[in-house]
Amino acid sequence: MLPRPHFAINMSRPGMPASDSVTEFTIRPNSACNDGSWRWLSASLALLGGLIAWRFVALGFWMVLPFMLLELGLFALALWWLLARANYMEKVLVREDTVEIRHLQTGRNARWFFPRRSARVVVRAPRARLHPRKLTVGCGREWVEVGNCLTEAERGALAEKMRRAIRRAAQS
Repeated sequence: MLPRPHFAINMSRPGMPASDSVTEFTIRPNSACNDGSWRWLSASLALLGGLIAWRFVALGFWMVLPFMLLELGLFALALWWLLARANYMEKVLVREDTVEIRHLQTGRNARWFFPRRSARVVVRAPRARLHPRKLTVGCGREWVEVGNCLTEAERGALAEKMRRAIRRAAQS
């Protein structure tokens, strides 16, 4: 079975007037766990580590306890960092006259607007040989990278669909 793509496309309904038509691309990392699953995982690992450490303390090896606390603290810090980086969403809205890009992340939201007539979608070659290509949208001197969480195949498919959406908006 093929993996599900990390982006979704929402198009306007056929009954909507042309002035209200909008094509929306939503891009977000594919996460196997929700917030409740992460809490359950971290609590179970803390409980398991605590039980093992308390067994060693009961046997007289009390120096294990500070290292267990340090290990659990580092695990919590790594988990917090991972969840903060993976909890974002990008939206590309292609309207009749503008292309809007929204980067939505807790405390760090950003928006960019480009005129649809001059907006372009470019897949740029990587700077280093083993790095992935970059999907950028923009015009003139301002370019925004989108789809950082996508694979190469998904990035290429999204670029083609975004180009078609911009052309379709130009024809309406």
